[in-house]
Amino acid sequence: MPISKLFYFGEAIYYIVVATTKVAILLLYLRLAVKRNLRILIWATMGFVIATCISCVIAGLFQCNPIAFAWDKNIKGGTCFNVTALFYANAGLNIFQDVFIYILPMRMLWEIQIPRKQKIALIAVFAVGGFVCVTGMLRLNSLKTASVSSDPTCK
Repeated sequence: MPISKLFYFGEAIYYIVVATTKVAILLLYLRLAVKRNLRILIWATMGFVIATCISCVIAGLFQCNPIAFAWDKNIKGGTCFNVTALFYANAGLNIFQDVFIYILPMRMLWEIQIPRKQKIALIAVFAVGGFVCVTGMLRLNSLKTASVSSDPTCK
């Protein structure tokens, strides 16, 4: 039962940590962006990331009725919605956000007035972020495995 409580609260912490990381990256982009349209797009993306975080945290915290049923399945009459659907929805939104955040600065970086070799090196450094996108996609397979496991530590 204590491990179930940790997993329950760990979900919310996971959503918050992922969103905070994305917002930090977007704040960096905001410092680099000079064009008004790009700054508006960065702010809108930040709003979308924060809204996704808040909705997933709320859905995760209120996944069961009563709330304690999330970690104590012995409570009579307790129900939970399909938590696996929440995990998949969150994963899909995260993949979309990762790819979008990855692509967002590329045009801005290409337009920076620095020598071509430095520009290519700078884009290559940012391209390492593609690893995050691939990792998010590979995570979907582990979600599938965890969703059918009877071991709560897999989820």
